[in-house]
Amino acid sequence: MISSATADSRQGDERPSSRASSTRSKSKSMERLVDISAQILLGASQNFDFDHVLSEVGDFGPYQILFFFIICLPASLPSAFSAFNQPFVVGSPPHHCRLPHDREDLRPKSSDQKVISCFQYNQTQVDAYRAFTSAPIDTYREHIDLVPCQMGWEYDNTTYTDSLVTEFNLVCDRQHWVEISTTSFYVGSFIGNFLFGYIADKFGRRRSFFIILTSLVVFGTINAFVKDIQSFIMMRFLTGLPFPALFQIPFIICMEFMGKSGRIFSGLMISLFFGAAMALLGILAMFIRRWRQLTFFCNAPFAVLFCYYFFLPESPRWLVSANKWEEAKVQLQRIARINGKQDVNVEELVEILKANQHLSAEDAKRSHNVTDLFRTPNLRKKTILVTYIWTVPKDSAYGEVTRHS
Repeated sequence: MISSATADSRQGDERPSSRASSTRSKSKSMERLVDISAQILLGASQNFDFDHVLSEVGDFGPYQILFFFIICLPASLPSAFSAFNQPFVVGSPPHHCRLPHDREDLRPKSSDQKVISCFQYNQTQVDAYRAFTSAPIDTYREHIDLVPCQMGWEYDNTTYTDSLVTEFNLVCDRQHWVEISTTSFYVGSFIGNFLFGYIADKFGRRRSFFIILTSLVVFGTINAFVKDIQSFIMMRFLTGLPFPALFQIPFIICMEFMGKSGRIFSGLMISLFFGAAMALLGILAMFIRRWRQLTFFCNAPFAVLFCYYFFLPESPRWLVSANKWEEAKVQLQRIARINGKQDVNVEELVEILKANQHLSAEDAKRSHNVTDLFRTPNLRKKTILVTYIWTVPKDSAYGEVTRHS
């Protein structure tokens, strides 16, 4: 009896203990739920955005530094080489009319004794004068008509072994084809700004990068094998389409992987690297003096960037904007791991960010268009300023390229 009472007493003690343990477990779960809810509400009140998440997983750590130097900088090279090889490709060396053997008397000179490049004396008139007089041509030159070069031109090959100009004789009355070829490239780049900007926003940074890279490598390389100036102009237009985007997309991806602390440094470094690429192009042109070879080497070698297909990640910021939360979470977890932030609960941060979006089903489905850029005074001001800042340097560069072409 005593032992039975003792056992009943122990069982009675264990039941309250079990209930207490269950109560504590439920209490912890409730505390966890309340804590997450509080963080969501706090995030909403503080306008919790992607930059907050990035600061938690590391916004300028080893991941961003490796990503910047291995991917972003090399990816900005092709646009510099493809766009600014034009002055070397269409270089116009000194030239003059090709004349029959021993007929230097057909070559006109200006008052300061410089050879006139685009005209020669009328050979029939000169021969008629020579039949009646042995006087030097200077005594009757003002009575002889100037005519366009009858046998083409001879070029000084000191600077260029050959160029687009010398191969297709784009001088004198055909010089306008040079300006048209340059203009076609910048018309293409103007259209490409809108076309590939839409593609990058619609289909993602990663996919658009490879579409753009394919366009530039293919059309730029074909340009080295064209048979006439009209084909060259068409290929330059098609090469111009991806030109601005191929610089912008690596820049955008880089900025979207970084927090505010690293963006100024990264933007400055990419700009400096782009300038260094232009200087390197000048050195390359000193050694490759044939325009077809130069065009080929300014485009085809960048096919090596297709190896990025295996390790170029999609921008997590774009994934968030496209409501691809699971993919964004995977990217953020990778960033946190490489940056040594394994203790950060990425899943919780993503849930807070997701809750803070405040997007109704109607808002999420709403399509945006160009008019949204002018919907508010702040957006109007920024749109106008960015357009102006982009257009002025670009048009200045176009003017310089045209002037030296």
